[in-house]
Amino acid sequence: MKTIGTALIAAFVLMTAVSCVSPREEPLTLTLSAEEVSTSETVYFTVHYGEMDVTDEARIFLRSTNEELKDACFSTTVPGEYEFYAAYNDVFSDFIKVTVRGDATLAASTSMIAADGTD
Repeated sequence: MKTIGTALIAAFVLMTAVSCVSPREEPLTLTLSAEEVSTSETVYFTVHYGEMDVTDEARIFLRSTNEELKDACFSTTVPGEYEFYAAYNDVFSDFIKVTVRGDATLAASTSMIAADGTD
């Protein structure tokens, strides 16, 4: 009888210890098609939860406004640096940065430009 009681206590302790261990959470990774683009280009994002591609189920946000992106892509006509993050099943990715360059245009003119201190 004492052996059965000891075995039951040991089983209870083991079950309690196992139930307190939380499952290991997989990392959520946000990747992008390019880190630097011009204002005429689009950046495409991919989200992985561990080894599994969850781009269609994940949500991707612009960090500065927390605005959600549509179709896992981003484009803008405003040059600058933009940060993004992804969310999937209450797990968040690290922030990643995209640099958007302005399209510079150089044009020649028949006007004379002189450094004479006047406009």
